[in-house]
Amino acid sequence: MEFRSWMTHRCWQSVVRQMGALLLGVLSPAFHTARLSAAAPATKPASSEYLVEVWDTDRGLPSSAVTSIATTPDGYLWVGTFEGLARFDGVRFTVINHRNTPDFPDDGVTSLHVDRSGQLWAGTGDGIVRREAGRWHRYPGPGGRPWRFASQIMEEENGAVLAVSGNRFLRLSADQFVEMPAPPRIHYLKLLAVAGEGLWAGAGNYFGRYSDAKWEEIELPPDLKASSGTALGRGHSIWVAGLTGIRKYQNGVWSPLRPAPPGFRFTPPVSLLEDSLGDVWAGDYRAGLIQFRRDGTVLQFTHEQGLPNPTIRALYEDPEQSVWAATDGGGLVRFRRRSVTMFDESEGLSHSVVNSVIEETPGRLLVGTYGGGLQRFDESALRFTPPLAPPGANLTPTSLVLSLVRDSQGSVWAGTFGRGLFRIRGSTAEQIAETADGAWQIPALLLDSHRTLWMGYQRGVASYSEGRLTPYINVAGAPQRESVSLAEYSHGELWAGGTEGLFRLHDGRFEKYAPPGFPDYAPITSLYGDRDGSLWIGTRDRGLDRLRDGKFTAYDSEQGLAA
Repeated sequence: MEFRSWMTHRCWQSVVRQMGALLLGVLSPAFHTARLSAAAPATKPASSEYLVEVWDTDRGLPSSAVTSIATTPDGYLWVGTFEGLARFDGVRFTVINHRNTPDFPDDGVTSLHVDRSGQLWAGTGDGIVRREAGRWHRYPGPGGRPWRFASQIMEEENGAVLAVSGNRFLRLSADQFVEMPAPPRIHYLKLLAVAGEGLWAGAGNYFGRYSDAKWEEIELPPDLKASSGTALGRGHSIWVAGLTGIRKYQNGVWSPLRPAPPGFRFTPPVSLLEDSLGDVWAGDYRAGLIQFRRDGTVLQFTHEQGLPNPTIRALYEDPEQSVWAATDGGGLVRFRRRSVTMFDESEGLSHSVVNSVIEETPGRLLVGTYGGGLQRFDESALRFTPPLAPPGANLTPTSLVLSLVRDSQGSVWAGTFGRGLFRIRGSTAEQIAETADGAWQIPALLLDSHRTLWMGYQRGVASYSEGRLTPYINVAGAPQRESVSLAEYSHGELWAGGTEGLFRLHDGRFEKYAPPGFPDYAPITSLYGDRDGSLWIGTRDRGLDRLRDGKFTAYDSEQGLAA
C-alpha cells in the first residue's frame, strides 16, 4: 500500500475511559492554549494536541540516526540515514544501500530532495545521485571527483539544481556540479529560493541574497547576530532563528522577535519549518522541538511528550499535514494533530477516569469522575476547578460519580457509587434519602418527558417524582439486577438495559423484550433513542441492534462494525 493512501484511510479509535482522560472535540486546534504577549509566550507540553509515533530500528529503520525526509509522487516516504536510504509505505521499510543496490554509491545519506519532475535526489558519502527509471545516476564534480555528504539539494526558481557540500555552494551544469561563489563567513550554509526574489542564504551570522553573480548581505537584527537556522515561509518570506527566538524577513522588513520559552537557547544548526497552517516548528540540535504558533503561544516537545531524542536534524510536512522529525539517535518521529483536544491532570482534572459530562449552564461543563468527585470546567482559564465539596452533603472530592442529568429548573442530578443520588443547585447539594436498600450505585439517570427522574441501579430501576423515591423491587416483569442504561423511546415509553437484558415499561407494566430466537438477550451495555424513531441497543455479545417499528436489525463486523 502506498504511504499516502495509508495515511488517508487509516482509522483511529478513542475511548474516554481507556484513554484515561477527558477528550473534548473543538474546532480550533489552539483551543486550550492560553494567550500571552510575545514577551512571555505561554509554553505548555504538546502531548494533549499531538499524537506522537516513533519508528526506530526495532520497526525496520536501518539506523536510528536520521538525516533527511522526502515524499515522491508515488506516495512513498523516503528517509535518509547513516546506514542507507529507506522507502516507507506506511507499514514497512525497504532499505536501499550499496550492498543490495551497487549503483547507490554509499550508505551514508545526508540529504534528500524531490525535484519538480518528481525525481528523487540524494546526497551521500560518495557523491550526489538522482533516481532515474529505478536506477541511480551519480553527478560528480570537475574531474569526476564526488561531492561528498551534501547537506542540501534544492532547485532555483528556474529549475537549476543547487547543492551545498561542506562550505561549498554548487550548481549542476552539464551533468556535473560546479562550485559557485559562496557567501563570506560561512557556517552551516543553507540556501533558499524565494519566488520572484532569487536565491538567498543563511550562514552562521550571515544573511544575504545572491544577485548579479555576487552576494549582497542583509543586516541582521542584534538578536539574530548569531543566527542558527533559516527556512522559507509563506508569502515570499524567510524565517531566521537566533539564539533566543525567531524573526520573519519579508519585503525588506523584519518582524518582531518571537521569543523561545524562558531559559531556552538554540544550538545551531536549527531546523525550521513553517507548516501549512502557519505555525513555525524549530528543531534544535540539542534541546528538542518547539512550535511557535500563529496565536502567539508556544508548544514544547520533550521526552515526556514522546520525543525520543533531543537532537533534530530535519523537519518535513507531509501531504496529510503531519510533521515528521529526523532525530540523531531516536529514529523517525511523526507528529499528527489530534482530532480532539485532551484534558487530563495537567489541566486540573482530579481523576483520569471520567464517567459523565454535562453542560450545567450554557458554556459551563460539569464532569463526574470515578474517585475525584464533581468538577467544573473554567473555559476562560481552560482548566478544571477544584472538586465540589458542598457543605453538609456527603458529596466529597473523592466521590465516585457515575451519572449526571440536568432538569428543566437548572438543577443537576448526580448518581454515585455507594452514596446514592444527589441534587446539585449552584454551590449546594442535597442527598436524596436512602431507602432500606442502602446507599445505591447509580450508573444511569434519565429525565423523561413527564419530568420523572429514572435511575438504573444495582437492583434494577427506580423513579423519583414530587419528592418520592420509588424502587421497582419485586415488581412483576421489572429488572431485579443492575440496569446500566436508560432511554425514552416510542411515544414516551421507558426502556432499561442491563445485566438481565432489555426491558420496556408499557402502560404502567414492565416486560422483557428480545429479538425473536434470542431468549438470552443480555447483557445490554447502552441504549439510545434517536429522532427518527429508532432505539439503538448496544450489546456485549451480539454487536449493535436497531429496534424500529417492532423489528430488530443487527449490525456487526459483517456490516463494518469494528470488532
